Amino acid sequence: MAKTLEDIQQLIQLYFDGLYNCDIAKLQRIFHAKACYVSAVEEPLVILTMSEYFAIVEKRISPSSLKQVRKDKICSIQILSETTAVVSLECVIEPKYFYDVLTLVFSENRWWIISKVFHYKLLGSDDNSSKFATTCVF
Repeated sequence: MAKTLEDIQQLIQLYFDGLYNCDIAKLQRIFHAKACYVSAVEEPLVILTMSEYFAIVEKRISPSSLKQVRKDKICSIQILSETTAVVSLECVIEPKYFYDVLTLVFSENRWWIISKVFHYKLLGSDDNSSKFATTCVF
């Protein structure tokens, strides 16, 4: 389990690095080719393939090139089985504060992100979205 946790933490670090630097090559190393990108921020749902998502990231000006302060953190890692895990995290890509839920699968002798589902709020907004980023255990 320790190695599994370490592997997942390394994958998430690549995720954070890839987003902060808009580094498609890093993101391609961690997202499964058939992964799904989903946003329920607005209706209708936004559901993209990886090639569609990577095209969006590629067009961004990277937070690193803008010298934006890096803000990212892992909120939780749940290892559900030897082949599935769920990671909840937060990160900032100005002007948005993202709450991501990543579903991971173990395949081909390594961990992959198979889905990215997220919510965001605009920085400085008064919508109180952060109240939703609370862990509930039943």
